[in-house]
Amino acid sequence: MSTELIHVTINDQPFEVPKGARLIDVCREKGFDIPSFCYYSDLALQASCLMCLVRIEKMPKLQTSCTITCTDGMVVTTQSEEIEKAQRGMTEFLLANHPLDCPVCDRGGECELQEMTFDWGGLEERFTEKKNYYAERYLSPMVANDPQRCILCKRCTRVCDEWMGEDAIEAGNRGANTVIGTYGGWLNCSQCGNCIEVCCWTELIVTKLVRGN
Repeated sequence: MSTELIHVTINDQPFEVPKGARLIDVCREKGFDIPSFCYYSDLALQASCLMCLVRIEKMPKLQTSCTITCTDGMVVTTQSEEIEKAQRGMTEFLLANHPLDCPVCDRGGECELQEMTFDWGGLEERFTEKKNYYAERYLSPMVANDPQRCILCKRCTRVCDEWMGEDAIEAGNRGANTVIGTYGGWLNCSQCGNCIEVCCWTELIVTKLVRGN
């Protein structure tokens, strides 16, 4: 049975795409760069980073492309001053409580946030209040946890629950004090390492990167 195709327009270019396809995936497949941090195609939607914003004709405000499925006749804009302003604002929020120490960071040069910040260039940090501080800790002999670098994309909690069915790592506390951790003690899991693999920051890293062995 063939897949039904529909017509969408992205940045003034017409395309035929499968009906019900996720907009962020279609845009990327067609060569349009859509930034995102919390989105991971094989995991349930989180829609918390608000970086994948696009303008869709006849909709009153910017939309998160990770939560939109393509419909016939949809007209989409992925790049504009309005969109860039919103994305730069969200990046500033993400950096508000994030250490700005890339040169000495264990994952410097391999961090999606660092790459995005460099791509934008000239970001202004207006947040002058004291940042939250959480000491680095070990969740297991394999996994190191650096909470102050986390933006709560929850890729790690979702992969633990959805892929492994273990639910060993979760968000604790509430609001600005939310941190990723265990339910107490060491990680009670198979130590698969998927939480480290999907982490787009340095919140979870292999302990050998910290210990140097």
